Amino acid sequence: MLPQQLKALIVGAISLGMALFLGYAVAKENYYLLVSGVLGAAIAYALVMPGYSLMLALAVLSPLNLPLPFVWNFPFVLLLMGLCFVKYALQRAVAPHTVPRFRPAMTWLVAIFFAWVIIRYLMDPVLPGVAVGRGNDVTGFRAYLNFATCLFLLMTVSLYLGSEGQAAELVRSLVKVSLVFVLFLVPMTLTKSMMVADVLTAFGMYVAMYDNGWLRFVVLGLFGQLLVAGSMLPALVPIERKWVRLGMFGLGMVGVLLSGNRTSVVMVAMLVVSIAYLRRQRKLLTACIAGVVIFLSGSWYVGEHFRFSGGVGLYRFVTLVSGRAAEMTDAAQNVQWRRARWERAWYDIQREPWVGLGYGGLQRAFVYSNRSEYEAAAIEIDVAAGSIHNGYLASARALGIPAALLFVLIVIVQGFREFREIRRWEGADTVRAQLHMFTLANLLTMLLESYVGHGLNNHMVWLLVGMGISIRRCPWRQQTESRPTPDSQPGTGPVRGITPQALPA
Repeated sequence: MLPQQLKALIVGAISLGMALFLGYAVAKENYYLLVSGVLGAAIAYALVMPGYSLMLALAVLSPLNLPLPFVWNFPFVLLLMGLCFVKYALQRAVAPHTVPRFRPAMTWLVAIFFAWVIIRYLMDPVLPGVAVGRGNDVTGFRAYLNFATCLFLLMTVSLYLGSEGQAAELVRSLVKVSLVFVLFLVPMTLTKSMMVADVLTAFGMYVAMYDNGWLRFVVLGLFGQLLVAGSMLPALVPIERKWVRLGMFGLGMVGVLLSGNRTSVVMVAMLVVSIAYLRRQRKLLTACIAGVVIFLSGSWYVGEHFRFSGGVGLYRFVTLVSGRAAEMTDAAQNVQWRRARWERAWYDIQREPWVGLGYGGLQRAFVYSNRSEYEAAAIEIDVAAGSIHNGYLASARALGIPAALLFVLIVIVQGFREFREIRRWEGADTVRAQLHMFTLANLLTMLLESYVGHGLNNHMVWLLVGMGISIRRCPWRQQTESRPTPDSQPGTGPVRGITPQALPA
């Protein structure tokens, strides 16, 4: 162990170096260098921290990618997952008895799904374009790369979740990372700065704008949702002061609303109601349902009666229930944009419903001479690359209808297993029961998110699946309670024949 004085000197030197770096970047107005430095510091911090939870959370949640030379938007999750595996390999080499053995977090259904993805790729291989595909170099390879990353995540996640405590720490890390990004992006929303938008876009983040000039970060919806989930599960995110927990819930809702994503509003409503139901808190469930009804009713009234003279702006979420507000913003045009791609994808599905057409086939998509041909080409590119904002149609078009139905079956089966585990452990192990509540509630929202957002190669979906499988395999740890138990009473020994499986459901 290092002496305390040496530790203090090392920390002081690192802090001084970071201060000089930040000062230089700000003085030179080199914000690309500034974001790169902060991102590098976050990676270094997560790497030296004990355990894997922070690296895993940062890998899955980070909306930023690495602008490596000659590579466009290198997947951040792939880099950090690789570092996690290297860290595990080093730990296993030094102390092999302190790490769990390799056991993929997969079921037969999951294995069949990814086996079919591999077979479909081999049927019609797609090579990466220059710089992994950008502009005219898009080939559809990135969709397969995302599936490969999800598979790598499932193959390795159980190595980092060998105990109930590690799984709970991962949930806390997901909440912490979400909190940091919410605190960073919420002020950025109000800046109306095109420089901020350009810098973050260069790092792979999707940045849009409200009609009043505010910046719009869609990813805030996911961060807000995780904050809300953490605030409602006290055994996983222990916060003694009630006002702090309420503040975290409110901050999460702010993130959801500022995302401007109508789907995120519905997802967080599903999340709140699901957790309240799973915790069997009738008063909370009633309050949540009443709050959702009041919120939607108020949103309709605002959308139908406010003047919006300076632009709809933050009130974009009211377009969820207000046709008038939808016509005043880009919401209506967004529906038309998606419908055109969905109809084109459905046409391809009818051509090849069983095995799909695969991703790619864009050799002639970039040939156009006028505006109408450009718009048609844009639809072809989005459909062939799986970027149509409907994961089920994109999967059915690329992999076939059976593959899309298999994914739905995987989520449904996983959901039933999570619900069974919740009822099994809620009276014996509160932490484990709430771990399954967190997994199930967020997995349900991902079913909706896949319908209007990411494809089926969404890392968050497969992380939740892998978490559920890994937690079920964790050894049971009986909670220490204030009341005496048979094991703790003097003169008594363990009760024979009682196992976790024998506990009442």
